[in-house]
Amino acid sequence: MKKLLISFALAAHALGFSTSEASAQSPPLVQNLAAVFETVSYHFDDYDYNQFNPGIGAEYRWNRTFHAGAGVYRNSFSETSIYLSAGAETNPRKFLGAGAEAGIISGYNETVIPSVVPYVRIGGRNNSNMKISVIPPIKNVTPAVMAAQVRIPLHKFVSKAKR
Repeated sequence: MKKLLISFALAAHALGFSTSEASAQSPPLVQNLAAVFETVSYHFDDYDYNQFNPGIGAEYRWNRTFHAGAGVYRNSFSETSIYLSAGAETNPRKFLGAGAEAGIISGYNETVIPSVVPYVRIGGRNNSNMKISVIPPIKNVTPAVMAAQVRIPLHKFVSKAKR
């Protein structure tokens, strides 16, 4: 629980960054690319799963609705997982949004498994934000899981480096 609270505190801090200056100074590729940080998860059963899931990835926004991502993280079995995904999201300019991602993930019972992950986004789509995912149970792999992911647009890093 302590790690979950720390993750939410870090995300809240990240949500406070301004993007207007950065967007005006960044090339188009940078404006559409974000760093993604995997953080924690909560499993909906009593088995002793790993609930601290550090990881890093990237997400590219194709337009106001669609995005693609890839990354690596420490999964619920304390194994390394690699994922590739494509997703769609609502309310691109609002503080709250909802979406879903579909893709493939390695590091579980099978070599690669398909996944569909619905989520709620807290924070503006073009700003730093947090995604709260509710992952349905995967038969013979894992129970239902709630996970948190922090997303920081790359133009924030570029803008800070230019100062």
